[in-house]
Amino acid sequence: GLKRHDWQTGEWQRYRGDILRALGVANENLPLAVRSIADAGNGQLWVATQFGIVQFDPVSGVIKPLPPLPENDESGAGTDSGPLLVSRAGVLWAGNWGNRIARYDPASRQWTSKELVPGSDRANVSVSVFEDRHGTIWAGSLKGLHHIDPVSGSVRTFQHVADDSRSLTNNIVRSMHQDADGTFWVGTQAGL
Repeated sequence: GLKRHDWQTGEWQRYRGDILRALGVANENLPLAVRSIADAGNGQLWVATQFGIVQFDPVSGVIKPLPPLPENDESGAGTDSGPLLVSRAGVLWAGNWGNRIARYDPASRQWTSKELVPGSDRANVSVSVFEDRHGTIWAGSLKGLHHIDPVSGSVRTFQHVADDSRSLTNNIVRSMHQDADGTFWVGTQAGL
């Protein structure tokens, strides 16, 4: 679930029931898995859960559900979202459990999505999303590293190739980082 800690009083405030109600989940006793939290600007947060994504205003307590992630016949993943990233352009990117990366435009309240590995089953899960210094979006998944051009939407996938030291050490990409000199680091299940 989602909790906020008040350092002055030492108390925790819970938002599980509020988020479940906002997402239209009838059974408020269900567990709420918060998969990711990102800054939505103006003191608000994007909160990704297994039931969808909400925009949460901690000051007013207002919770607004986002439209479900795009579904298609291959993914079937319209609610269960994973890692979130807000790009420098203000676009919200969400990985999900259906071999897709989705882009949300807050101005139009519309999602668009792209398949990460064409023809792959929906078991390809996005586990990390990153924006490099050039504005390119990268998604790490269970099936490799995916370079997403934010303008064209084209996706290029990098995967482990046996006996090729220039390839990824493993296809499970957990984290990414770009340091001050521009070096792009990729953390996989089997190391850097």
